[in-house]
Amino acid sequence: MTDQPDLLATIAGPLEAAARLLRLGNAPTAGPPPDPAAAVETHPPAPRWVDGWWSEARRMPAHPGRVGGPIRPFATVVHSTDILPEEWDALIAAWTGKAGEGACAHFLIGRDEQHGTLQLVPITHNGNHAGGPGHGVFRIPGRGDLHPNLVAVGIEIHCAGGVRHLNGAWRFVEGGVAHGAPLPDTEVTPDPLRPGRGWHQVTDYQRERLGALLADLEPVLAPVPAGCVKVAFGETPPAYAVLPNARIATHAELDPVHRADPWNELSGWLQGRGA
Repeated sequence: MTDQPDLLATIAGPLEAAARLLRLGNAPTAGPPPDPAAAVETHPPAPRWVDGWWSEARRMPAHPGRVGGPIRPFATVVHSTDILPEEWDALIAAWTGKAGEGACAHFLIGRDEQHGTLQLVPITHNGNHAGGPGHGVFRIPGRGDLHPNLVAVGIEIHCAGGVRHLNGAWRFVEGGVAHGAPLPDTEVTPDPLRPGRGWHQVTDYQRERLGALLADLEPVLAPVPAGCVKVAFGETPPAYAVLPNARIATHAELDPVHRADPWNELSGWLQGRGA
């Protein structure tokens, strides 16, 4: 049933809203030590790249406590922020101004040109975008299991992710509480299999920028090692999250126990373009 009043329909009060802002960007992402081989490799020069920074993004360096050691990535992991649209500024403030528990990303793509595309970490360094112990890996014959933070560029797409239909409106829900303003119906794709559930849509701007970034990463990423596969632990990834090759992964593909991003709406778009 949908539209029934319950705890999910409770609006967070001022204290909870303030506490939520303090938590933004603080998920721990500690992985294993860096691969020593990465420190001696250099990234080849390419148009649109200078010292690991993309010329098409606005450079906004992350707090040093969120940046790891040198890496030579061969893959990308696509995430969604899964926070309220209006929390964009708070997330940037957290990632650039506080060490937190280390979480960050290389790229953050806003919902429109006004918010833009930001780069917080050069692709030559670990952006701490994926989870800690128990997170999935890239498995390479002869090299073993490598944590995504050590071999992949992390790209965050700003959207609310999975949402619920409560009291006649689409809402972002966390911890059993509906937060923020209702989302417009035109910005939500309903889940045909789960009444009352849906996904906050990515925008045309975000798809265009993500496509451009993935294309420009091709000449600077290392080749995917022969036989490399993506491995999740603890649970089988949902079909919507699985991409056919090791060049690109979705977050849910690597860590389905803890994560569902970037949800069906964006994952389907990635699948449709043959990612």
